[in-house]
Amino acid sequence: MIPVAWRELTREALRETPNGVGVYEFGDEDSSRGVDVGVVRDAVKEELSYGDAARVRWRSAPTRAAAESMAEEYR
Repeated sequence: MIPVAWRELTREALRETPNGVGVYEFGDEDSSRGVDVGVVRDAVKEELSYGDAARVRWRSAPTRAAAESMAEEYR
């Protein structure tokens, strides 16, 4: 679980996402779908367009290796 507040998955949330690598987590009202690593904006854009998640949270990372390390901590 990523230690930041959930945000409603909206276009406004998409505008706030970093266009870089990080860890992200999608969820519905009651649960999380797990932590993943990648380009945060791309993942949020895809979920907003094609998925059914209700909320999102993320943390930026300086490198993919750092994001992978963070993801291991949050899983």
